[in-house]
Amino acid sequence: MEGIFGKRALTWGALAIAFAAQACGGVVQTRAEYDAQSCVERALRRGGDKASLGMARDKFQGDCKSGDAAACSQLGVMYEKGLAVTQSTERARDLYSDACDQANMSACVNYGLLLTQGYPLASNSGSSRVSPMDHAVRLFSTACREGDA
Repeated sequence: MEGIFGKRALTWGALAIAFAAQACGGVVQTRAEYDAQSCVERALRRGGDKASLGMARDKFQGDCKSGDAAACSQLGVMYEKGLAVTQSTERARDLYSDACDQANMSACVNYGLLLTQGYPLASNSGSSRVSPMDHAVRLFSTACREGDA
């Protein structure tokens, strides 16, 4: 499935995955913080047992409410995949966007990936005149420039 943007979206999606796969370190998140967050997010995308996922959900919800951007991004993965929560790409998008606004580059990449799949901008993303694809490119560029994705 190519989504509403066709082959261009697949190209940007592949680019985002390449950015996310790079070794990380930088100004906003330390390499250890990014690596730990990235590891947790990869594990979540693979699924897990219900008890562990329920405990993770509860922890991420509490930490996210306390302002932990990494926890918000990890909770976003759970909503995106429907892990121990009702699947909601819109909720995932909003969590990624909020965490990205807190300079969490992993969340910016996650948000950009959703945009390349044709999902609309989150309501807090600024000007409605910017296309989702253009905003995704900005997110990927920022993450790359920061050295965290």
